[in-house]
Amino acid sequence: MDSWKENSLKNSISNSEGVKAFNLILNEKYSQVIIYPASEADLSRSSKELFKTVSISSPEVDADIQSDFEGLTDSEKPLALIWMNLLGVERLSKKDNFFKLGGSSLLAIQVISRIQEAFAVTLSIGDIFKFTTLGKLASKIEKEIIADIEELDSSSDN
Repeated sequence: MDSWKENSLKNSISNSEGVKAFNLILNEKYSQVIIYPASEADLSRSSKELFKTVSISSPEVDADIQSDFEGLTDSEKPLALIWMNLLGVERLSKKDNFFKLGGSSLLAIQVISRIQEAFAVTLSIGDIFKFTTLGKLASKIEKEIIADIEELDSSSDN
């Protein structure tokens, strides 16, 4: 038992390291964080194993995740995930209205920011008010992505 405790203490973070990690997490915009009390080399080796483990999912989990996005296209699913996280809803359809689900202008700003991160497109806050349903906003994002690709194609031809 003592060796287990010693091992645990050796592999744990100190109070000051915990406070530092907590402050770093608060200042980041990541939804999931791994805190690992080891060197970067150890973390690199361990993270490969962790990601192998995490990527193996059960059929029950896959079915549950699939039902959350039932009826949504591949382009609507990432947007749905953004809405679900910000609005705290569990399921969405393409006809769901952002504002009727509890969205506000402040949340709309966060949605725009996350859309820009996820899709690398520029939308205005007005787009959320104009394209209020999941399906319509996803279509707007698709059109912006296509326009960006066409612009890149035309500039590379010159």
